[in-house]
Amino acid sequence: MADAGTVMTARAVTLCLINFDGMHYLPQALDAAEPHTQFAEILVVDNASTDGSVALLKSRYPQVRIVPLESNRGPAGARNAAFLAAQSDLILFQDNDVQLTPGCISRLLAALPLFPRALLVAPRVLYAHNPDVVQYDSADCHVLGLMSPRNANRAAVLAEEILASTTSLVTACFLIDRTRWGSTSLFDEHFVFNYEDHDFGVRAYLSGHELLVEPRAQVLHAGGTPGLSFRPGGPVYAARVYYLIRNRWFILTKAFAMRTLVVLAPMLLLYEFVALIGVLYKGWGSSWTAAVRDYWRELPRLLKERKMVQAGRRVSDRALLKGGPLPLTGAVSSSFAERAAVRALQRLVDAYWRFARRLL
Repeated sequence: MADAGTVMTARAVTLCLINFDGMHYLPQALDAAEPHTQFAEILVVDNASTDGSVALLKSRYPQVRIVPLESNRGPAGARNAAFLAAQSDLILFQDNDVQLTPGCISRLLAALPLFPRALLVAPRVLYAHNPDVVQYDSADCHVLGLMSPRNANRAAVLAEEILASTTSLVTACFLIDRTRWGSTSLFDEHFVFNYEDHDFGVRAYLSGHELLVEPRAQVLHAGGTPGLSFRPGGPVYAARVYYLIRNRWFILTKAFAMRTLVVLAPMLLLYEFVALIGVLYKGWGSSWTAAVRDYWRELPRLLKERKMVQAGRRVSDRALLKGGPLPLTGAVSSSFAERAAVRALQRLVDAYWRFARRLL
């Protein structure tokens, strides 16, 4: 097979920036994109920003095409709008706080044609404030339904730079071939924020698409969305806890086969019990209560969507699900007692998964 750095494509690419109140991020993102000559157009989908983002774009970047949304539809809705509005079938989606590094697009463009079933390819994401550390190399689907980022918070020099397949997706930046997707939308807008990318990645993988990560293509990721995003050492917002809890249940309901849910039931129930204790201990009980309420409210819709996901399934859960370390942030293991509880849970999950995966 040819090396991913030597195969090129002449197809045009649309850069789609997703923006909400990111006026302070946009100049860095657009200036970093300017040297990449592969872009036939640059599109900014604005989620009803109120900080002057649109005025900035019109005055400083007149070459940018703006798609203004009347309301904030969240990252899922903005990406769906961009998916329809892009002039090119090759679309590079990028969050407003992401900066491309030299050679990134060339690497992504070279990787995608190497795999006939590949729907998309994501780059390695480095922390903008500390580019020697990997934030993640996209992600897999953990057996508990969590998103499991690859090489999270690992020194870049210690992380392999090998083009690989994943079973989920982190959408800070990714290149997708629209001709390989059989629908007019990508993301479930009911997720609002968090795990909408995990949901899409899992559904795409189950439907038979291959998802790639190219660590030699690299981007820098800054501060995230105020009030929602988590960074090591920073606060954990109640809204983030709510979405992580509720949206994980959405994914379990829609994506996991019935046999999988039955086989994994003891482990999933154990995790829910431990997670509830942790949520109450951390003072996030109101977020958990709201998640339960809204999950049950959404259950009829989820069951209808489940039928569609399962009908289109081409891949087993045994191939989808990955074991390994519990993908929990430092915010839930900041004390000795918390770390001990996480280690105990890890051992139980590992032991059960070694037994259960043979039954899927």
